[in-house]
Amino acid sequence: MDPDLILTVCGLFIIIVTVLPFCREGMWWVRILDFPCAQFAFLGVMILITWLVLYLQEHSLFYSTAMIPFLVGSLLIQGYRIYPYTIFSHKESTPCREDDPERTISILSANVLMDNRNSHQLMQFIEMSDPDLILLTEANHWWEQAMKPLETRYDYTIKQPLENTYGILLYSRFLLIDSEIKFLVEDDVPSIHTTLRIFSGETVDFYGLHPRPPRIGQDVHERDAELLIVGRRIKERQRPAIVAGDLNDVAWSHSTRLFLRQSGLVDPRIGRGFFNTFPAHFPFLRFPMDHIFHTKHIGFKRLQILEAFGSDHYPIFAVLSFEDHSTPLPNTEKKVRNEAKEKIEEGLEHAHNKSLT
Repeated sequence: MDPDLILTVCGLFIIIVTVLPFCREGMWWVRILDFPCAQFAFLGVMILITWLVLYLQEHSLFYSTAMIPFLVGSLLIQGYRIYPYTIFSHKESTPCREDDPERTISILSANVLMDNRNSHQLMQFIEMSDPDLILLTEANHWWEQAMKPLETRYDYTIKQPLENTYGILLYSRFLLIDSEIKFLVEDDVPSIHTTLRIFSGETVDFYGLHPRPPRIGQDVHERDAELLIVGRRIKERQRPAIVAGDLNDVAWSHSTRLFLRQSGLVDPRIGRGFFNTFPAHFPFLRFPMDHIFHTKHIGFKRLQILEAFGSDHYPIFAVLSFEDHSTPLPNTEKKVRNEAKEKIEEGLEHAHNKSLT
């Protein structure tokens, strides 16, 4: 087969998958292209290297040569999206100023994979990391029973096990105040809303989320609406807050960045690395899908990915520290507010229409 044609087709593929996400639509086949930015960038670089090798060998590369500037532009765009999640970028989440155990908040968040039965290894990770909070998503009644021993060490729980892969469990050493299970957009997708009273006596709002992912026949209007409803609540309350869970979105997507800009949350990944969590079984295809975000009232100590335990997600573990109750959240731009409002209304409408069918 003509190498010029192969290079042209591969290059056009990279260009198309780079440009399509800019349409900002919620169709699954568009939004799923947000995920493999690093992989698309790698493939684009390989195409460029192949083109250069063939060009130096004096092959006729008429069609692909015309495409090269657009391919380079695509690589610059992909690089721009993922650059903040490299060690060369500035750190958005600032290191904690004080090492006060009474103000430390450690969190382990894991998508357990509902049909996975390797609860013993997850228990070992919990014992080793000894978190103050444990958030488990995709948990059904089997997982609720398997995690029952935790209740001897974690006095406070919020549990909504479900058999539809959207069950959610929270175990806490901190007193939980005004705890609620909410179904913000869809009546079978719960989220946890509570306030932690940490050991120093100060309070921090906590949100545990697991919205639906983009996949064949399933768009992301509802996912985006759920995130943005929580973001709006965080901004309205102007309180220290942490959001954790399997958000079924990558850190660099427009929807996640919109959520962070609207809420005033920061991402501890920025300036520190990708910390990819999914899929556990395919190293080249991994993305940062499980997240722990926080407001600037809270300082950063540590973030790490734990080992696989049979789930298709790696657990993510963070150590944070309460810093300052009086830090105001940044103002949200009018453009961001308007776009968030529009996406919330769109997601609620889609969920309503789905419930009627």
